[in-house]
Amino acid sequence: MADLWSDYTDMLITQFDTGAGKGQKISARDFLSDPLRYASQDGIGGLVDNMHEDLNDFIDNNIQAIGALKTQFEASLQKCDTATAQISQTIASRAKTGKVPVIRPVSVERNTPEEAISIIDSSPEVNAMIDKFLAGSNLIADFTKDIDGKKVGSWLFSGAKNYLVNVYLPYNEYKSLKDSKAEINTLFDVASRLLKKS
Repeated sequence: MADLWSDYTDMLITQFDTGAGKGQKISARDFLSDPLRYASQDGIGGLVDNMHEDLNDFIDNNIQAIGALKTQFEASLQKCDTATAQISQTIASRAKTGKVPVIRPVSVERNTPEEAISIIDSSPEVNAMIDKFLAGSNLIADFTKDIDGKKVGSWLFSGAKNYLVNVYLPYNEYKSLKDSKAEINTLFDVASRLLKKS
């Protein structure tokens, strides 16, 4: 189902359907895969609301069970935010001096792959690398993301050879659960709108 939702969300939906959601009249997977199939079923709105609430409770219980990972995630995110601020300032200053534009595009499509480099902090060596990339760049695309009010940097140095520099945010299951909860809520919102229109 990765074409409809992420792999992690797929795993949670499977766990819910075979565990906590086993008593539901319809499975979350079946409903979210094709909500219009259930449009004519009596009381579908109430069934869907209950399923949605139960699935959110299931995810919240999983989040509570790994509470220590939340602290680790927040510490990693703070470290990324600090590194992003430092690197962003270096890039902006040096790009201005070299007259290389820094833009915030919605997306960039390239035929040539870029070399991706992940870093964990700012250092003189990182600054020297940025100088090298700037020297061969026509522009810099800033793809920095905001996560929970913190910045996680990502910059594409576009030139004859492309380089993607990312501030590394380690994998954390707490973040995966939060992201999947948001994804599932969006899926239910879309499905509910479809049911109301039918």
